[in-house]
Amino acid sequence: AEYMGFYLAMNILAFLVSTFVDTVKAATSAAYALFLFAVVLQVFLSNSLIVSFIYDKNLEAWIKFIRLIFTSYPAFNFAKVYQDICAKAGNHFDWSKGYWEEGPGFQYSDLFNDHTQDLPGGDISVRPSPFKSMTYLTLDILIYCVLIWYFDHVI
Repeated sequence: AEYMGFYLAMNILAFLVSTFVDTVKAATSAAYALFLFAVVLQVFLSNSLIVSFIYDKNLEAWIKFIRLIFTSYPAFNFAKVYQDICAKAGNHFDWSKGYWEEGPGFQYSDLFNDHTQDLPGGDISVRPSPFKSMTYLTLDILIYCVLIWYFDHVI
């Protein structure tokens, strides 16, 4: 379900971008740029510590604003859900202990639990549950559809 949601959201985002450009060539180039940014973001967010720093409780307001922008980009929500599942199901590095440990496995109940983690320096990170991230992805789809209709018919 997550892959289909991500696929649908990225396609709708490409359609949204195509409403702002005049030629097929420009729309294809813009959509490809969004896809490349999604790939780079996926590599960047594959590190669980980076995702944890994005959800640090003691952040500056401008970083919270960037997190809000990231939340409205489908690739961020996809990468976060994927990273949440990998953190539970696979081996991961525990920064507080300083070694690799095996994950307990991803259970159905983990889909709805927020993830709290201690960060280096004594800060605490509270990441939203994978279900919330998938809900954000669904909201992105709905918002993009409304924007496509508005920009295509009204403007």
